[in-house]
Amino acid sequence: MSVRKFNCAIISSNPDAAERCSKELKRLGSIGAIDCLSDYPSDDILTRMFRLNAIELLLIDCTDLPRAIEIIGSVRGQNPNVEILAICARKT
Repeated sequence: MSVRKFNCAIISSNPDAAERCSKELKRLGSIGAIDCLSDYPSDDILTRMFRLNAIELLLIDCTDLPRAIEIIGSVRGQNPNVEILAICARKT
């Protein structure tokens, strides 16, 4: 029996956070390709990435909350079935 793999995208300007998320996702075994973007993409790039890579899971850094919300709205408009998780900095 084969395990279904999910393709994932991580959008984070924090390379350490993106690396930690990527490592944890790889550990799960159910994640296939992982695309990491170090900046919030334009709608054109976002659309192309989701179509070409069949992204099913998005982890997005919410440091720039207004821009993150725009991207989430765009993703939801293109593919409402994509699972979205927020990456938020921990307040100390």
